[in-house]
Amino acid sequence: MGHSAKAREQERKARARLRVLHHYEQVTRNVSRTCRFFGISRTLFYRWRDRYQQEGLPGLQDGPRGPRYHPFTTPPQIVALILQIRRERQYGPLRISFFLQRYHNVYVSAHTIHRILKRHRVPHVSRKRYRPGPRRRRELHVPGQSVQVDVKHLKLGGRRFYQFTAIDEATRYLCAQLDPLGDRLRRRIAPPLPGGHSADPDRPWLRVRHRLHLAPPRSRPRAPPHPARLPGKQREGRAQSPNRRG
Repeated sequence: MGHSAKAREQERKARARLRVLHHYEQVTRNVSRTCRFFGISRTLFYRWRDRYQQEGLPGLQDGPRGPRYHPFTTPPQIVALILQIRRERQYGPLRISFFLQRYHNVYVSAHTIHRILKRHRVPHVSRKRYRPGPRRRRELHVPGQSVQVDVKHLKLGGRRFYQFTAIDEATRYLCAQLDPLGDRLRRRIAPPLPGGHSADPDRPWLRVRHRLHLAPPRSRPRAPPHPARLPGKQREGRAQSPNRRG
């Protein structure tokens, strides 16, 4: 129910209670008959009449149902201090609680501080100021001064390949090369860079971040298959071979 709907409901109840008082003054002039006619108690009638005499028509509306006195409520000066700290330092509830304990010798729980901020409709703390910004790229103007080299293992058409990639940080020029695994690759450096230069470690003015050291897989002697896995004729021939030698 919205605020306007609640206000209309309170106004309707106040006018209905005002009719009870008018019925007593204009018709019956008897409290018992009036209460019996409207089905209310005499205590409630006298309460409505006293509130109408003191406050008028707004006094016949429903008041707050909570207690009028809260013994454990936060003092107004502490609430004002919490709002001031939040406005000046942009602290969260937990840090505000620590700040009050350290510099003001006052303890207020973080949950209570959160409810105070929510009651006063204080917006959330923006986290953008605490986030690190994007890293700035180094200012490089000489091609080949710094090269990013990467290698990736690929499987294409049942074969294994190595994809070598080199990126020049100055010109952002990219070179890629695809080599099969069967080639006898002992040591591979980045592909040629623009301008005819290559990332050769013998040149001191050219620095490569990563060097790729590749070696072909070691060839292992293949063991003969088990006789149970051979076809029937080969299995018989292998079984007869010791007799032939003898």
